[in-house]
Amino acid sequence: MPLTAVRVLVFKTHKKMRRSILDRLEKETIKAPSAHLEPAALVEIEDCQVHIGQYENEYYGFEEVFDTVFSRPEIQGIFYSSTTSCKEDVNYIEVEAEMDDAAQYRYPEDKYSTPLLWYKPDYIEQGVNPIKEVENCRYGGIKLHPFADNWDFEHNDSHRRVLHRIFESAGESFEFIVIHTGESGRDSPRRFLPFFKDYPHAAVILAHGRPVRETIPLLFKFKYMLCDTAFMSETAVRVISGVGLGHRIFMGSDFPITHYLAKQGPYGENLVSLSSQYARDIEQMKKHQTIIKEMKITLESKDPYEY
Repeated sequence: MPLTAVRVLVFKTHKKMRRSILDRLEKETIKAPSAHLEPAALVEIEDCQVHIGQYENEYYGFEEVFDTVFSRPEIQGIFYSSTTSCKEDVNYIEVEAEMDDAAQYRYPEDKYSTPLLWYKPDYIEQGVNPIKEVENCRYGGIKLHPFADNWDFEHNDSHRRVLHRIFESAGESFEFIVIHTGESGRDSPRRFLPFFKDYPHAAVILAHGRPVRETIPLLFKFKYMLCDTAFMSETAVRVISGVGLGHRIFMGSDFPITHYLAKQGPYGENLVSLSSQYARDIEQMKKHQTIIKEMKITLESKDPYEY
């Protein structure tokens, strides 16, 4: 299939996935727990944290990753990006070729994916325009990783300008921005608060939803913001769901990074297969879905006048 046709197909599939998520947010009201949308059926999962490419000393080709993921009947679709972007001094041309190859994967019927451009400050110097890359139908959104990459938008004008363009474009077109979050301070979601305020219509997924104490106020404040369950504890899922935000939690596995980490473990975990690891990841996401559903039922059963 010609590359142009592939890009059009990619655009159509990621648009379908994006619309399904935005529909959830449009129908929701934060103040009325009884109006919460029913979480996705427990046998259907959209995994917004899947990766291909180089990670540490392992290379995960798109075919083996996609074959593993889409062999699971529960999976409806995925967001994926390339961890090759993490390599020191990586040239975008390498990642671009990798993602173009992945775009030609033949998905099973009714399955779909959203490729994300993992954009880093190095690409600014390489002349990579993230908006043009998305507009060319290569990507359905942009991933930012403030921990792995040296984002210094508080002090660096070129970093700040490109992020303004990214958030402005997302707010106009409803392309997704996925932001890695964590506990280090460097990857605190509050660092991006000026952009959230300037572009409240930008659809943002706070990957990992950490720290929870920062994630919850942001989810309440910004209508088009979600978080995902990749490496999220069951306690965190319960806490976020318990304040009526279960509909803002998107499933995520971080596969095959989960496989890489399992291989580093003791007791023969270095022998774990991709399929067996993703089966574990699926079970964890199902547990998270169950918690969300249970907390929704608990909220709806409470007397609103009970203190």
